[in-house]
Amino acid sequence: MERAPLAVLPPRLFGSVGYYDLMASYQAVFIDWNMRYDKREKAVHRYEIADTRGRLQLTVPVSRPEGFSSGLCWSDIAVSAHGRWWEVQRIALESAYGRTPYFEFYIDRLADLFSPRPIEGERITDLCRRADEAVRKIMGMKTYVLEYLPEGIPFDDYRRRPIPEAATPYWQVRERQLGFIPNLSILDRIFNTGR
Repeated sequence: MERAPLAVLPPRLFGSVGYYDLMASYQAVFIDWNMRYDKREKAVHRYEIADTRGRLQLTVPVSRPEGFSSGLCWSDIAVSAHGRWWEVQRIALESAYGRTPYFEFYIDRLADLFSPRPIEGERITDLCRRADEAVRKIMGMKTYVLEYLPEGIPFDDYRRRPIPEAATPYWQVRERQLGFIPNLSILDRIFNTGR
């Protein structure tokens, strides 16, 4: 089966290593920021890192607009200030990766994503987009991200398909104690191995 020249991806907050490996394998991708809202699709506002005990899920709380029951897109969903998540996540990242080789080098490039909230009118897709742009810049990715999906061009659609896990293991700071933990957030690879 021949591969299409373009991939359509779902929005992700600090997507998995596999998500970015998949993105890097295409010359161009379209991220569907207006994908239909499905509360079961947790990866839009949740990502996993490795702490001292293994996998740790970090979640950005979200809230739906009042009065809407159907027809919502992820771009309609607001970021909530509930639980001061930005502080919790910053502390979790410092605890999990503070001694990794690249944490101090890259955390400042991500700092504004963990700034105090609420930011008036911020949508979860706004946060995902800013996180994605920061990650692609850090990784030096050459993949072109399209602003719209062009008509008449075949594409591989990953919006409702599982994102493949990363094919190649990489060095993790706790690998000796916990073994290699696959399919973590791209932040794990960035802080452990750099670009």
